[in-house]
Amino acid sequence: MTPPTFAEKLTELRAASGLTQQELAEKTGVPLATIRRFEAGKNKRSPSWGLVVW
Repeated sequence: MTPPTFAEKLTELRAASGLTQQELAEKTGVPLATIRRFEAGKNKRSPSWGLVVW
């Protein structure tokens, strides 16, 4: 079994927290479009995102 991708883990943790993408964007100060791209797997993880998610 392969470990989850960053996109999968971000989506899983956000959903487990009961947050929408919009709410996550507001709480983190990250643009909604960026959250959407991360969850779609279109952006690579940046070092600062690793701190937020993990």
